[in-house]
Order: sequence, then structure tokens, then C-alpha cells
Amino acid sequence: MTVGLRRARGAALALAASCILGPRPAAAQETFPADVRFGGTFTARTDADLQHDRAGEDIAETRVRLDLEMAARLSPTTSTLISGRLTHQSATPAWDFDGARYGHEVELREARLSWQGPDVSLDVGNLFLRWGTIDSNSPTDVLNPQDLRDPAPVSFEAPLVPIPAARLQAAPGDFTFELDVVPFFEPHRAAMFGTDWAPTSPTAGDPTTGALVGQVGLAFSRAAQEDIQPALLAPQPPDESPRNVSVGTRVGWHGPGVDVHLAATHGWDRIPALTFDPDVLALLDAARRNDLGALAVGYGKVQPRLAAGEPLFTSEYSRLNLIGGDLAWAVGDFVVKAEAAFSFARTLYREDFTPRRTGSLTWAGGVDYMPDEDLAVTVEVWGLRPLDRGPWLYIGQHLFEAVGHAQVTVLKEVLFADLTAEAGLFRHDLTLSPALRWVPADGHALTAGVYVLSGDAGTLGGLYDANDAAFLRYTAGF
Repeated sequence: MTVGLRRARGAALALAASCILGPRPAAAQETFPADVRFGGTFTARTDADLQHDRAGEDIAETRVRLDLEMAARLSPTTSTLISGRLTHQSATPAWDFDGARYGHEVELREARLSWQGPDVSLDVGNLFLRWGTIDSNSPTDVLNPQDLRDPAPVSFEAPLVPIPAARLQAAPGDFTFELDVVPFFEPHRAAMFGTDWAPTSPTAGDPTTGALVGQVGLAFSRAAQEDIQPALLAPQPPDESPRNVSVGTRVGWHGPGVDVHLAATHGWDRIPALTFDPDVLALLDAARRNDLGALAVGYGKVQPRLAAGEPLFTSEYSRLNLIGGDLAWAVGDFVVKAEAAFSFARTLYREDFTPRRTGSLTWAGGVDYMPDEDLAVTVEVWGLRPLDRGPWLYIGQHLFEAVGHAQVTVLKEVLFADLTAEAGLFRHDLTLSPALRWVPADGHALTAGVYVLSGDAGTLGGLYDANDAAFLRYTAGF
């Protein structure tokens, strides 16, 4: 039943749907023996701002990506899979590419050795450990870090990063059991500066920390900015000792049209508690008050210390202990989904950018509707409620968001229309992303669309409301 529900959900996803390119070309199916498979995807994307309304913002971004994968069955019970990714990106504040920034990355993606026995399986390697039934923001899916650097404002599937891990699964009868062991801490991937999608970018809607972090970015050459940011984002991560292992377990039951799971995790909160030097705090306070005199004095104190390489802030990661559960129920053409999790303590930030540990409840629900292959609709809502009173940064008292996606076949197997939207229901913000996808041949797709963001101050839509853009993406599968 789990596989059937996953397929029904997958057909209704937003950006995942735009990547479905039809059946693999016959040549790719027949080139290798039955026990070895090789394939990949090439993607090229260009985004251009719809309006140049902030000084210093990037007006065009490009991203070229090559994903390669090889899988082989070594014996009747043993198989292996290895995949990698090469990415090249650029961003420019001027059409003549003066001041453009470039970067590249080569990374190992999923790479695992798998053993399959009667009702039992074991996977070891670089793994995706996906939990939950909600696709846009799953409360229990916390074992893998996320890659938050892509300029994609609306996405149904969280951009997870594979991590070294071991996964044991058992399925006796109608029950399932999963035990995951993650030996090393891995932080989220994010950009602190050098891109319009950095939350502290000077071009973003919140100048509180943008000016300071922008100065940090200026201390490095453009060629070094991509390399230095992981160390700045997680300068003091947990080390690789056995005491820092993360463990997750999940038990489930499946019946006619129903999947139910309970989960527990002893892992790491990937939001660090940042502690700033008093000079930095004074500068942040001056930015909040828009006190130009105090800002000038503050920069005079901070800039020489930055140039000298002095540490102006520390970061501390804490444990995350979480319990939760999820439900998926198939009823005719509908799949109803629900999920909730309670964390005993997590790191959140007050609106004055001071970190606090508080318990919290995260919850989500949704419906997938797919009456036929020409229409797929998904609607999901999710929320975060800290136990301590706010206001919390980008949350307020209680975060409540809705996400929806519809895919309609305009011309069978050739032309598809997608509309994805995300809205804040308590703190008002909105992101819309309509697109058209043309599939001229098996394995090839060309997608054109726009994304528009807006919102109140203190929301993500308000933070990035200068980033409205049109995009063009070409994808080739082989």
C-alpha cells in the first residue's frame, strides 16, 4: 500500500511533476544488460528579474546541472547504486555581466550498498531517509539536512541532502519497522551572503543583519565566497565522535487503503544558536532603529576587526528530540494526509534576533486528487506553534501556511500547465508560480514560467519581494 500511495502523491507534486519527462528512451533501456543501468539528467535554467527595484540586486541567474546515476544488481540479494552531481551557476547585477559571480560544485549524491532478504532489508552509504506523508514541509522528516541555496521559491518536495547513514527495514505482515543510524552531523546548506536568496542579503526586505553580513562577504573574493560560506554557517559543528550519533526509528501499519506510522528521533537541531559580540549587537540595534550615526560608529568598530579575522560570533548546536506520526488514507481518487510532531526543545529566534530554546508542535495536513492522468491537484496546510509566547522571527505567535499545486494536460503528452502557490494565513504573504511545460520528445522538456512574491514585513514573501522573476528551464533525461 505504501508504494501505491507514494505513486499517487508523486503524480500530484508541483515541481516534481514538471520533471516527469515520459518513459526512458528505448536506447537507454537496451544499451546495458538487465542487471546494470546507467542514466542521468541535464538541466539548464535561467532566471531574469521582472523589475530592478533594489540597488545591487542580481538581475539574472543561471544554473546548469548534470546528474549521473549507475545501479547494478550484484547478486539475487545484493545491489548497489551510485549517483553524482555537477553544478555550475552564475549571478550578475548587470546585463553586461560586470560584477558577475560564478561558482561550481561537484558532489556525491545517493551512494548505497543494499541487501534484501525475506521481509528485511539493509542499506548502507550516502542515503535519503525520507519520512512522513506531507511533501511540502513534513514535520517528521528531519533526519536529512536541506539544501536551501536553490532559487526556487515554491517547491513541494523538500530539497534533501543525502548523508552517511545505515537503514534497517523489516516488514512482517501488515507491519513495518525502520531503524536509521546517522553517525555524523551535517548542517543545512544555505547562503549567508552573495545571493539575493540569502536571508541576510542587503537587497532583501529585512536590513537588520543584511548590512553586516554583506560586509563579511566583501572580505572575500567572489571566487572564494561559495567555498567560505559553509564554515561561516556552521563554524562550531558537533564533531565526529560516537556521542554525536543520531538515531531515528519508525513503526507502521498498513491496511486496505490506509498507512499509519509513529516515529521518534534523537538527532540534531540544525538551526544554531548564534551569539554575537557586543559590538555586533550594537550594530544590529542601530540597524533596527535606522540610527545612521550609530551605524557609522558601529561600522568603524566592526570593520577593522573583520579585516583582522577576529571571530565576532559563535554558534552552538543542540540536540533535537522529536516524536510524531503520520497518516495516509486513499479514498477513490483522493489521498488524505495528516502528520504531526512534537519537539521537546528547538532553537528559534526572537524578533530581536536573540536565540531561545522552546518546545514546539508542528502539524500538517493535505489532500491529493488525481481523477485521471490529465489532472492532478494537491493542497497542503502546515503550521508551527512554539510553546513559549512570541513574537518569533518570521513566525509571530503561530506560523500557518497553505500550499497548493495543480497540473493540467493542455495537449496530451505534449503540453502541460502548472500552477503552484504558497500563502501565509496568519502573517500574510503570497508566492505564485504559473508555468507551461512543453515535451517535444521523450526525455526532453522545456518549461517557461514566472514566480511572484509579496508579503507583510517579517514574512518570507516580504523578505524576498524584490526577487520576482521569469524563468526558462530545459531538461534532458537519458
